Amino acid sequence: MVQLVMGQGVLTEAKFLNDEELKSLLALLEQSKTKPKTKTEYRDSLLLRLALRLSGRSCEILRLRPKDLGKDTVTLWGAKGSNSRTLPIPIELARELKEYSKSFSSENRIFPITTRHFRRIWDQYRPNASKGAHSLRHTGALKLYSNCRDLKAVQYMLGQKEIKNTMVYLDFVEGTQKLRSQMKGMWNRKAI
Repeated sequence: MVQLVMGQGVLTEAKFLNDEELKSLLALLEQSKTKPKTKTEYRDSLLLRLALRLSGRSCEILRLRPKDLGKDTVTLWGAKGSNSRTLPIPIELARELKEYSKSFSSENRIFPITTRHFRRIWDQYRPNASKGAHSLRHTGALKLYSNCRDLKAVQYMLGQKEIKNTMVYLDFVEGTQKLRSQMKGMWNRKAI
């Protein structure tokens, strides 16, 4: 297993969803969105899609209230010493979330469940039994950094106060993944 140590954090491949796992999860979430068997299944799909898109901690996602929703933004209230932040989301997801939350007063939580219940929901959907719900946060952060290469954007999305905590994503993408692609096939070539 690959490990990178930076600041006080360690990011390993066991802490985020790989491309195959993410593809599997997204397919399952889409199925639960378009053909839910129950209202609860639809809610769970919406909850996990939102957690992945926002890379928020489960407790931050569970604190969402209708008044935290903008036209195409969501405001997450920081937890565990992190900053609160307003994040963009796809307009379709914003509409879906607003439609779902219409029956809640502006002060009530949209997802009135516990973090333990959130983890149980994740257990039903997760594509890899060894990866916990926090892997959604790491997956979103890695996707954003891989897409834009802007560490400050990742820091803002995660609500992290210290850039050193965000550096694990830079180290992983620029170190491990880059080295893997550079080493690909090197032992299959003829010796010089």
